[in-house]
Amino acid sequence: MYTMLFDILFRSNQDVKEVELISNSLKCIENIRRPVLIINGEKDVSDFIMIGKILLSKIPNAKLKVIPEAAHLPNLENPALFTRYLLDFLNQ
Repeated sequence: MYTMLFDILFRSNQDVKEVELISNSLKCIENIRRPVLIINGEKDVSDFIMIGKILLSKIPNAKLKVIPEAAHLPNLENPALFTRYLLDFLNQ
């Protein structure tokens, strides 16, 4: 899993310090105990979709929702569905 993030960062020409920061952040997010909603656009770049899945696997109480046909701004591309996902999550 960390290897995938390293690959993402190196393809983006990020330096080693940023890779270490991401690695440390991943260790910290495992301690989040509150419910977390992750929303991705179905047509977002694969790196962000992969990061959403990584977050889902690392945060114990996370839920991942995908907005069909949306890219990087799902809240603007499909505000009705985004709002429904958000309200459903908040009302749990």
